[in-house]
Amino acid sequence: HYHSDWLNMMYPRLFLARNLLRKDGVVFVSIDDHEIHNLKLIMDEVFGEENFIADVVVASNMKGRNDKRYIATAHERLLIYVKSPEFEERGLDLPETRLGEFSEQDSIGKYRFLGLRRRGGGDTREARPNMFFPLYVDPSNGSVSLNQSDEHTIEVIPLKSDGVEGRWRWGKTTVENRIQSLVGKPVNGTERYDVFEKDYLETDGEIRRIKPKSIMMGTNYSTDGATKYLKELMGGPYFNNPKSVPFLTDLVKYATTGDDIVLDFFAGSGTTGESVLTANHEDGASRNFILVQVKENIEESAPAYEAGYRFISDITRDRLKKTSKRILGLQSKIFDELKDKPDLGFKYYHLSKSN
Repeated sequence: HYHSDWLNMMYPRLFLARNLLRKDGVVFVSIDDHEIHNLKLIMDEVFGEENFIADVVVASNMKGRNDKRYIATAHERLLIYVKSPEFEERGLDLPETRLGEFSEQDSIGKYRFLGLRRRGGGDTREARPNMFFPLYVDPSNGSVSLNQSDEHTIEVIPLKSDGVEGRWRWGKTTVENRIQSLVGKPVNGTERYDVFEKDYLETDGEIRRIKPKSIMMGTNYSTDGATKYLKELMGGPYFNNPKSVPFLTDLVKYATTGDDIVLDFFAGSGTTGESVLTANHEDGASRNFILVQVKENIEESAPAYEAGYRFISDITRDRLKKTSKRILGLQSKIFDELKDKPDLGFKYYHLSKSN
């Protein structure tokens, strides 16, 4: 009975969500372990098994919740489906901790050294024989060539640390086309050389972005942190277990750009709306959002009721107003210089009776 009620509530909403999506659209559904198995079946039916992208584990409480009998739950699940193969992910911002890896610099820009030898699965000569071949290094400047010459005298082959013949990440054609980005360097001061790729931080003036992993975690994703932030923003503990703004901002940046529209039909406190405004503030895009929240009463014993809120949607609306003021404060130093000020407003609609 319980599962049936939940399924009957979710199915039509997901079906409508699919109809509203553009062909290059994507849907994210956050859920705990209780109904994940049923949700996956619904999503497969509505969006198609072939459009399943990932079942992501989001570490939202590293201390763990001790309300479970056997396991202290520290995560939620995030199902991702696309409407069609036309969806193109845009990646995530490179974390600050990763920027330090790009410590080298030349006339092109900052870069790091990546070993050209393949690591991990399928890293042997036997697996890809055509990617096992010698490269030649000029010891005077580290330049690399496919051909041995009077300058390029040091032969380098992709040997694994145990002496097994490995293979390169690139074939000969790619090496030939990108030979200028390769550098030969001695290994740990020995006479043996290895070949590295110059992996640049920026491409065409844009800092590189990364794909999210199937486990997403970080202090910014914490539910406790999200609760504390919302309490400070709103002036009181008016909503329980809100989503993390940095987490949803990452999803917004990963999936959208320009004037794309983000729809959340379980708006709650309005975290998605704040995340869209935050993403626009950070990358200069002009995304729009639509938040849907049923007219759900707030209990008279709740702190939110004492503060004057009567419905969840009242909290949603007030949060967006306070978010706009927060972002205006962040931009106040440069605001007077901007001719086109960012649009931080929104329209608020009530669902009325049909005529």
